[in-house]
Amino acid sequence: MGLVGGYRRNLQKIDYSFRNYSAGLNFGKHDQEWSNTGKAGLQYKWTPDIMTYATMSTGYKGQAYDLVSTFNAKEAALMPVPHETAHSYEVGIKSSLFDRRMYLNFDVFNTNYHGFQTSITSALPDGTFLTYLQSVGQLRTRGAEMDMALKATSHLTLNASYAYTRATVVKFDGAPCFNGQTAAQGCVPVTTPNPADPTQTLTGGNGQNLAGKPLNNVPLNKFDIGGEYDQRLGALPFSGFLSFDTRFQSAVNFSLSRDPRTVQGAYGISNFSAGINDNNDHYRVSVFVDNAFNNHYAVSIANSLSGFAASGGGGTAGLYGSTWTPARDSFRYYGARVDVKF
Repeated sequence: MGLVGGYRRNLQKIDYSFRNYSAGLNFGKHDQEWSNTGKAGLQYKWTPDIMTYATMSTGYKGQAYDLVSTFNAKEAALMPVPHETAHSYEVGIKSSLFDRRMYLNFDVFNTNYHGFQTSITSALPDGTFLTYLQSVGQLRTRGAEMDMALKATSHLTLNASYAYTRATVVKFDGAPCFNGQTAAQGCVPVTTPNPADPTQTLTGGNGQNLAGKPLNNVPLNKFDIGGEYDQRLGALPFSGFLSFDTRFQSAVNFSLSRDPRTVQGAYGISNFSAGINDNNDHYRVSVFVDNAFNNHYAVSIANSLSGFAASGGGGTAGLYGSTWTPARDSFRYYGARVDVKF
């Protein structure tokens, strides 16, 4: 049985200062905050090659200033964005099996975030958009992860990994609506208690309640499988190899507001390569094809809009358009590589 642990006390100091020459205004602020984080856990080795563990830990992300292009006195009064904290629990196993020909690790986890900091885009009444940093009430991520490597034969090596992650907004009332969202879709006037009269409420634009909704840009399922086959080529001073890698992820929405026009569907990408390398592992020459089946996908999708009347995101729909940002391998490409080690 083994014990692991740690503790950290941290002081964060932040400040900013600048002048808005067009408005003739000076802005500046400084803040500081102490934080305490730690980790504690147990480890138990069933054999020299199999170990189980359980840990709990806390995390902290400090206060932040959001100096957006539309920064003004109202924005300054809201700074800083509050800190973010996390409480995490994890149980898992790490193992080496079959005379160390296979490595297999598995864990389950649960993490609760309070004051989660994230960028949010809202529509302004003139049809333009503002992206700003905001503190979300509470999030939770739960799931399981697995990774393995296997020396299947003296020539073939395989590897695989899988992650199941259910990331959910636990509390975020008054969140920004997506462009064109209607009351029937959940975009309603946001009310808050009146400080001067607790029996009354104040209305401040439109918003939606995201409690129970999935977090943006977190696929529920994600896996990767790959392998390489190596073969000595007779008396020649080099070996040949064939390799492949396939990764897949389920659909995600890039917008925290759950805009139905910013969804990336599930996709898979497969890469293949072949080549030779010298037996001293100094030189490697290969040809490759990445995204062999030409499956297109985006790393971000954002909406633009014209002819839109809005107040805090709700209003009458106008003309929409999407900004679709591809990754390097969003389209099939191929080539050759030469690697040299000294």
